[in-house]
Amino acid sequence: MLKKIKHQNNKKLIAILICLFLAITSFCIYISFIEDEEKKEKPINYNDLIATNSDKKNMYVSIEIADIPYQIAQREVNYTYIKYYILYDKSNYMYVAKLTDETYQKIKTAYEKDKTNFSYTLTGYIYNTPSDLKKLIIDEFNKNTSNKITKDDYSNYFGSTYFDDTYTKFTTGIAISLIIVFLNISSAIAIFINWLICAINTKKTLSKIDYDEVERELEKTSMKEYKKIGLYLTDKYLISLSLGLHIYNYNDISWIYIGNTSTRFGNKVFLNIFMKNKKKFKTKKVDYVKEEMLEEALQEISTKNANILLGYTYENMTNYNKSN
Repeated sequence: MLKKIKHQNNKKLIAILICLFLAITSFCIYISFIEDEEKKEKPINYNDLIATNSDKKNMYVSIEIADIPYQIAQREVNYTYIKYYILYDKSNYMYVAKLTDETYQKIKTAYEKDKTNFSYTLTGYIYNTPSDLKKLIIDEFNKNTSNKITKDDYSNYFGSTYFDDTYTKFTTGIAISLIIVFLNISSAIAIFINWLICAINTKKTLSKIDYDEVERELEKTSMKEYKKIGLYLTDKYLISLSLGLHIYNYNDISWIYIGNTSTRFGNKVFLNIFMKNKKKFKTKKVDYVKEEMLEEALQEISTKNANILLGYTYENMTNYNKSN
């Protein structure tokens, strides 16, 4: 029976796998939402918008470029470098774009495959060009070309917006699926940490006990099992499944009382166990409605060792402090 008890912690591995499965599923849904959103919107030709002074922020556009993007500027934001490029279309019109390294590499690969007939279409959202970025572009552009532009004629060259390849439009569906991914991964990590702590504690306990003796104790008909609160009471040992397997000899216990705590999920109760060596342990925290079961366990414990102080009273606290 001890083998069965100690392996109860392994059930958490199933919960971890379920959380990871849900996280992967949610991530796939997240990707599909993004792809669906991109399919729903029909991109507008960016050049047509600039030519008619109709380029506005948050518009979904397309650019068909005819050459490798030229990096004109770079900014550091939160220890990350953001790179800005000049894009050229087949009519040699210019556009300012913020591209990811991944997108740039895709363009470069496509260019190297067929330099003569190269063409690459980008789709994404445009945003108003902030004054600091505009100044950065003007300074770098004037350094490297004979054409000199100013703040006043900037829009004649590049329009009033820039193309942003790094932005993904967030919808309710995308946001919810991303939250679910985060929650499931967080849950999997939390459960794994809990499982690891339980496994370490169980291994530590098993290294200190006489396995066969505890097994015999568990097989006796006098053994009391309180499975819902993770407690097993044999003639000689109190066995708790709070954060792993813990086995206490009644002769080593000095004081026990029922403790309670408030959580966001309601009130929880547990047994506070004070050992003669001044160590303190808690049994598994359970719902307040199971307090009656803890009371029953407490009375059962009192029959195992009459010297154990039972209940939280000033007298018991004083006697415990005196004896320790």
